[in-house]
Amino acid sequence: MEGHGFSRADEPTRDEGFSPEGHPPRLRHPPTNYQWAYEMQVEDLDGNILRLGSDSKSDQPIGEWLDMDGDCWTQSSDREWKRAAK
Repeated sequence: MEGHGFSRADEPTRDEGFSPEGHPPRLRHPPTNYQWAYEMQVEDLDGNILRLGSDSKSDQPIGEWLDMDGDCWTQSSDREWKRAAK
């Protein structure tokens, strides 16, 4: 069964107060489609990266991926991942 995925309403907002003193986590990478998942990355106040995902969306293109070092990777036409130029 295919999941429902994310919507803009699912993204953390500044006024939701996910952390002490109402400081929200930072959206590090917006919801993006990959072969393995439809995924977004959120960074908490301690610098931990949380990857949240649901089923991949077959009707959307594969997006660029952000690795743990903050480097972007894109998928070429031969389905190989290549680091994007900085």
